Amino acid sequence: ALVKERVDSLEDVHDKAGVRVTVTYPNDVETVCELLRDSALFDMRKEENKSDAMGDDRIGYLGIHFDVVAPPGYLPDALPAIAGEHWCEVQVHTGAQTLYSAVSHPLKYKTPTQPSMEIRRSINRLSVLGELFDRELRAAREAIMEQADYPAARLMFSLEQRFLALTGRLGDPETTQMIVDALAPLYGDLSPEAVDERLAQFAETETEALHHVYDRQVEGAEDAFVMQPGSLMIYERLTVDAFALRDRWVEIGLPLPVLANLAATFGRPLEMI
Repeated sequence: ALVKERVDSLEDVHDKAGVRVTVTYPNDVETVCELLRDSALFDMRKEENKSDAMGDDRIGYLGIHFDVVAPPGYLPDALPAIAGEHWCEVQVHTGAQTLYSAVSHPLKYKTPTQPSMEIRRSINRLSVLGELFDRELRAAREAIMEQADYPAARLMFSLEQRFLALTGRLGDPETTQMIVDALAPLYGDLSPEAVDERLAQFAETETEALHHVYDRQVEGAEDAFVMQPGSLMIYERLTVDAFALRDRWVEIGLPLPVLANLAATFGRPLEMI
């Protein structure tokens, strides 16, 4: 920056420390931005949406940038402070925006010679592909969310993510779907969002017990349901209404010894019900 005379002093550079958050879906960009705006950890100094600067007649790099000041000791001591403050730039991108940035920045700014205007415009046109990609991805996701079977699929995804965090495993999707379809009636008229919230609270409250269960399991466990994401739903129902769970299990034709084994692994033997 000093060699190219872009700044007079390193104290004028606010992005000596930086992090980029890349989300899969365009809709999730605002979620990340809200987390940053609401964070009590950082002192927010600036927010810039690059599309605002582009307007409707220019193309190029897009994303949302935040300038934040981190608390003392949060960033490496070797970073020069700005008036005693440690600044950091946070970039929020979609996957398409990250891809464009990764290929365009070296070509436009890191080459030995300045590219011609024609070459720069050619590189900029690549950004339009990213905009089109994000637009189609957003439309496809919204269409999927409107499908009749989306609520069950959302619960499956939620269970898979929580199980992955606890065990480092993905599980079998067909088994997870079977358990979700079988036990969903036990939640009555609760919305999928409300069911998901209950499962989240259960996973948080019973984290230690769940780790105890999963950490004891080995490959080829006798009960295939134990090391599956759907076991979280089974254990949650065990703690809420074991009688209804047992009755539903028998009603759908699943072997009762399988449920008994699951209950025993969680420290709630069916004999005690």
